[in-house]
Amino acid sequence: MERKKFVILIADDNQDFLDILIAKLTREKFDVHTVTDGREAIEMAKELRPDLLILDLEMPVMGGMEAFFELRKDSRFSKLKVVFITTHGDDSEKTAWVDDKFAREEGIRDFIRKTDDLDSIVKQILRILRVPAGA
Repeated sequence: MERKKFVILIADDNQDFLDILIAKLTREKFDVHTVTDGREAIEMAKELRPDLLILDLEMPVMGGMEAFFELRKDSRFSKLKVVFITTHGDDSEKTAWVDDKFAREEGIRDFIRKTDDLDSIVKQILRILRVPAGA
């Protein structure tokens, strides 16, 4: 049996990174949509109702954290799985972005570094969406 085709919305202003990630996630049978700023992410999320929203922390017009809080005002998105993506360094820097307890309470599932290899990023996404290995 084929697994559900999860819808992923990615908001990132780095087109080179987006192109590579889109290709990888499409090969993994995800339905991938992209936008380039937080304001577009809010509008597209309302339209698509994605299974996962990946937000770059630093984008023009509106950054990922601001878009996240804006979406959380709408009860339809209270359970939306959200991952932040960034060019920032190691896990020790994560606390500079947001406190872990706060992140869990707000529904932030994880942080992805753009410097991670694509296979690791896909594994993180599969884990967040609770897709069984090999599915």
